[in-house]
Amino acid sequence: MAKRYIFPDKFLGRGLLFGLICFPFILGQNGCGTTATPKMQRRLKEPVLPLTGEAATRLYQQAGSKCENPCSAESSGCRVSELVLTCASTSRDFHKPKGPDGFVLRVTPLDGHYQTVQTAADMTIILHGAKGDQAERGRPLRVWHVPASELADYWMPSRLLNGFLFRLEWVREIPPGDYILSVIYERQEKTETQTICREVFFQDQSPRR
Repeated sequence: MAKRYIFPDKFLGRGLLFGLICFPFILGQNGCGTTATPKMQRRLKEPVLPLTGEAATRLYQQAGSKCENPCSAESSGCRVSELVLTCASTSRDFHKPKGPDGFVLRVTPLDGHYQTVQTAADMTIILHGAKGDQAERGRPLRVWHVPASELADYWMPSRLLNGFLFRLEWVREIPPGDYILSVIYERQEKTETQTICREVFFQDQSPRR
């Protein structure tokens, strides 16, 4: 009797299983079941602290207008044409054993040929509750910002997906729920500012202490 597979193709089934096993490594590891080379090994940067007061309000208010003129893949000077966002579905404990105190986000810039590219840019990350459309979200829960002069420090090579790895600390506890992280990537090229805005939805159901 011929063997029966859950998936239409046995190789497809194996591929999906491999992907499920390797997904956690995409965020913070250097490979899937492999040993990283010395060139790939880097220390994780300290968690990024959220902005407060006027600084957070100013960046959030500017975000809408910046995203109205995105960087175009057809533009000859647009080195980055897309961002791939990978967010852990659970919060993390950066200061063990105090309990969950932040999220992990990997941002991977791609060029027009879908190749990973590392460039200097200002990175603003905004956290909202996932309720209603963009106009109904109200004030953000957190705003983080990494200037172009420091962005290279967050670059984390990986055998699966290179990118900037951010550990986004809350400071004050955020309850479990559905959230959206918005990323604003601004790259200054001569006299032109190129901007790409992307969002990722995730559900955090990690128990709090």
